[in-house]
Amino acid sequence: MLAIILGILKWIGIVILILLGIILTLLLLVLLVPIRYRAEGSYYGKLKGRASVSWLLSILSLQASYEEEAEVCVRVFGIRIGGPEKKRKRRKKRRAGKKAEVGNAADVEKPGPEKFKPVETEPAAVPAAPEMKTDTPEMETAAPKTESAAPETESAAPKQPKPAKKKQWQFENPLKKIRVTFRRFCDKLKALKDKKEAILNFIKNEENRKTFRLLKKQVVRLLKHILPRTIQGKVRFGFDDPYTTGQVLTYLSPFYGLYAKKLQLIPVFEEAILEGEVNLKGHIRIGTILVIGIRVLFDQNFRYLWKKWREA
Repeated sequence: MLAIILGILKWIGIVILILLGIILTLLLLVLLVPIRYRAEGSYYGKLKGRASVSWLLSILSLQASYEEEAEVCVRVFGIRIGGPEKKRKRRKKRRAGKKAEVGNAADVEKPGPEKFKPVETEPAAVPAAPEMKTDTPEMETAAPKTESAAPETESAAPKQPKPAKKKQWQFENPLKKIRVTFRRFCDKLKALKDKKEAILNFIKNEENRKTFRLLKKQVVRLLKHILPRTIQGKVRFGFDDPYTTGQVLTYLSPFYGLYAKKLQLIPVFEEAILEGEVNLKGHIRIGTILVIGIRVLFDQNFRYLWKKWREA
């Protein structure tokens, strides 16, 4: 009896260890296997682009493209889930429905065979009877007029409900949004100048300096990890006001070392323009992002400032 119980416990322990091993393996895969992304796009009056994200040797992948219409396709173990095939089927159904509507309308409009109509002959004129004069006053009897509104019946074929048209996403010229965002950023910088003394006192605090150095180090590490490892392309940009173009170049100049050999920026001071093409690829590891977040959250002064900021 004791041997049976020990054998059952042994197998239960083996099953538990196997489950724990599977869970640990999946956890390590999620944390350590990077998510790879790749994108390429161009804008010369019209936006065209493709992007793909894959994980674990493309076991799970997502592909998206935009050229007049946006298309998204998800694959699991190479099996397509949704995507262009479904859209093609929907288009075929819509076209078939439109053809059926056109056919029904044509059948209704076709005239039927003309039937023989007998010629109507006017009856012979009958001589009017002489009027009878009486001594009684003439009584005028007016028959009440009754309006009979007969509903007009029109023979029409039953109309089939038209398929609801989906609103397509239209790409707008981004120059306006960039200009508005840049001006808002400049306004915020001017507002910070008014609070210069409070900001200086905050920065001079030694604990805040340590937290700032920690945040700076971790943010730089995060950006290096997330940003594309390889990027190539060229962009021509310009605004109506040459001064705005110069300001944008001034704010981009500190990052010249990052994009100088990879991305070519061509400023245009004579007209408002934005066009170019970019190809990039990189990867993101969830474990690295988690480690960066834990290092920041373990800082006591950061938690205090975060709590104070939320209460404000």
